[in-house]
Amino acid sequence: MQALTSNVLTHKIMIKHFMLGAVALYALASCTAESPIDTQLSQTLTAQNVASPTSLDYDPAHFATPDKKSENLTNLGTVNGTAAANKILLAMDPKVALTLSDYPELTKEQFEEIKAKATEVTQGAKNQTEALRRIHDYLVKSITYDKDGKGAELADGKDSNSPYLVFRNKLCVCQGYANLLRVMAISQGIPSVSLNGNLFGGRGTYYYGGHAWAAALVDGKWIIEDPTNGNFYPMNPADAYAADLQTTWISPAAFEKDGFVLDFHEVHLNVAEVKSQDPILTVPYSYEYDAKRHKSFRITSFNPHKMLPDVVKQIYLGDNIVSLGQGLVGLSRFGNQVEAVHVSPNNKKLCSEDGAVYRCHLNNKERVIDELIYVPNQKKSLKLLPMPRLEKNTVIGCDELEEVYILPGTKVIEAYAFERCPKLRKVYLPEDCEVQEGAFADRSKDVELVRGDFTGIRRVRR
Repeated sequence: MQALTSNVLTHKIMIKHFMLGAVALYALASCTAESPIDTQLSQTLTAQNVASPTSLDYDPAHFATPDKKSENLTNLGTVNGTAAANKILLAMDPKVALTLSDYPELTKEQFEEIKAKATEVTQGAKNQTEALRRIHDYLVKSITYDKDGKGAELADGKDSNSPYLVFRNKLCVCQGYANLLRVMAISQGIPSVSLNGNLFGGRGTYYYGGHAWAAALVDGKWIIEDPTNGNFYPMNPADAYAADLQTTWISPAAFEKDGFVLDFHEVHLNVAEVKSQDPILTVPYSYEYDAKRHKSFRITSFNPHKMLPDVVKQIYLGDNIVSLGQGLVGLSRFGNQVEAVHVSPNNKKLCSEDGAVYRCHLNNKERVIDELIYVPNQKKSLKLLPMPRLEKNTVIGCDELEEVYILPGTKVIEAYAFERCPKLRKVYLPEDCEVQEGAFADRSKDVELVRGDFTGIRRVRR
């Protein structure tokens, strides 16, 4: 009964706020449209006289229980993930590395053709290590590095680095070497994965660029292979290669448990795919890879590479999640039905407000907002935390967004700060906030600006 009474009171307060807001905004109806409409109110607009959006159904009980004993792999190196990647390889089930799921374009007939060649090359090998070495040597001798892009011409619009086209055309770049090596090894029952990252020389002194290579498990031991450059190393000790082959990504995904598929991506143990059908999604804190010894890796990234189930509406991220993606944010592409993302208040790298996610840092124990990194595509109304400048593409591709509340502390809205927001019609902003020409891109002539102070506005769920 107490909960029911509380809901009724909340409903009455919301109606009151809505009516007060309607009265305050009614006077604006006669304003002449400009580019954009910039409306000056006769009084400061606050939560008491502006319609307050509906509160989010936020419940901190949905955050995952912290597993502080879990190993944080990013602590081994935030840029060079080789040490962390090697730990992943040692913990993963070798059967995962026998799948060809990374190559959906590879037909059964093409695989059999590659397998026949691999069988021929490895015939008479005394053990798996020798068989793998023969495959490696075959690639080094038979495949030419594609310096001039001729492989793309021969591929006729297809991926010139796909395993079969590399096998047929004998021309590719590093990714093609790694792909064909994997398929040939797997055809002989040898588990193999692709490794991507950065190539250096002189033990980390000279940077050459992005690179792809492979790893394979033979006779119980992992081998690191770089057929592009003719290198073949035992995984341990890593001193011979770790500074020059700096891993950031392993493919395929290494682990799966409780509806979450995990891979090593951008030097994080990352949620790559969600299979859970829970509307309120609690992202796990860690993955236990050794139950007997209670050994676990901390999950530090939520950057899916596949569409989330449509039923997922809210996501809870604990203080373990420090990244949604270094470049592209997977949620922006694969979380179309998500309405809100909540970040634990104990998180030191990310924070959330009104269902949107920000990158932040602590300065003298005070949280400082660095940038907005994710806005749910389903949001119609958005309250932005104060940032000195809303830079180009701060809010982009929000198809349903209609109104935005900008709090005091934001001084400038740069050109194209809001882009591809076709329904945006109203922006509430501080008196001293400069709006540069084209701030709302193709909506600039249609957006109404309402100036005031919206500090007290509540969370939004519209």
